[in-house]
Amino acid sequence: MKYELHHDPALCNRRSYKRMVKGKLRTFYDPPANDPEHLVYLAEDDHDIRTRVRGVGAQRSDLGQRRYLKRVARNRASKTAAKVRRPKVKRAWPSRPFPKRRS
Repeated sequence: MKYELHHDPALCNRRSYKRMVKGKLRTFYDPPANDPEHLVYLAEDDHDIRTRVRGVGAQRSDLGQRRYLKRVARNRASKTAAKVRRPKVKRAWPSRPFPKRRS
C-alpha cells in the first residue's frame, strides 16, 4: 500500500504571508509547512478522499473548507462595504408632507 504525506490543516487553509528572501518572494505559513506535528501519513486513497471528497467525520474536505472560507469572506466584505457606501444623511425637512391646518 502506498502512503502520502498530508498537511493537517491543508496549506490552502492556513494563514500565509509573503516575504522577500534574497531577492525572491517566498510564501510562509503559520504553522510552518513542514512542521512534523502537522504532517500525517495517509494511505493514497484516504489522502485523496480527505482532500477532495470529505474530511474526518462530518467535516468538510480541505478544498470544500477553502471554498466555504472564501464565500464567508466575500459575504462579510460586501456587508461592510454596503455600510460604508450609504452614509446616513440628516435631512433639514421631514420627508413626509405636513398636515393641513384646520381653520
